[in-house]
Amino acid sequence: MSNPQIVAKRASSSRNPTPQEILAAREAGGLTQTQAALLVHASCRTWQQWEANDRRMHPAFWELFCIKVSGRSSLTGKKVTPNPNTNDNQPHRQPASL
Repeated sequence: MSNPQIVAKRASSSRNPTPQEILAAREAGGLTQTQAALLVHASCRTWQQWEANDRRMHPAFWELFCIKVSGRSSLTGKKVTPNPNTNDNQPHRQPASL
């Protein structure tokens, strides 16, 4: 049986964010549109459309963005901007021993 409070919280967080929320969250994270788009595996143009209210952001993208931004800043205690030249999604492997 599900806990009603957990179900209610999930339902309330499963909504499309407003363009103002998207812009405010990106700016609070100290990210450019390109950097923010890279975090959620979207194009810069798509991110621009979300902020311009030309397209609605799916709740899954919003949740992923919030998780990644909060995870990056909580690890160091300061703003961290992703390097677009790196692929954060690749697992870090130890070099094979000879």
